[in-house]
Amino acid sequence: MINLRKNKNVVVLFISIFLFGIFLMFADKFHLDSTDKHTVENKSEEIKKENYENTEQKLAEILSNVKGVGEVRVMIEYSEGKESVVAENRKSENSSQVDNNQNKSETEIAFSNNNPVILKEIYPKVKGVIIVAQGGDNVEIKNQLISAVMSLMDLDANKIEVLTMK
Repeated sequence: MINLRKNKNVVVLFISIFLFGIFLMFADKFHLDSTDKHTVENKSEEIKKENYENTEQKLAEILSNVKGVGEVRVMIEYSEGKESVVAENRKSENSSQVDNNQNKSETEIAFSNNNPVILKEIYPKVKGVIIVAQGGDNVEIKNQLISAVMSLMDLDANKIEVLTMK
């Protein structure tokens, strides 16, 4: 009888250890360390920022490949800085009385890991583009450059200026 109890306790112990091990394996797969999460977020922000800042360089490189253009420099003017839209919890109360109207509104910004939750980022719009090109004095090349920038950046022709490089 004592042997049966000892064997039963040993079996229960082994089953418990086995189930705990399985739990740890699955818990580890679904767990994302906060430092890993921040690293992923920071890398994606760096990539976006890099793409945003290198737009002038990429545009100059592409335009310089047009036949007859030669060396090109580009300057892009933006309307304003990047805007981030954060998640908010809003509460409002309205109460009215015969003598007094009262409105109360509270706004609470949602945070995740001590950072505000960003719903979307709005990048600035392009106000204008200046292109300085070696072949900028040729009317045909000038029109090609203006047309390319109009298509790429959805700008009107009056917001694009092509100048001749000295």
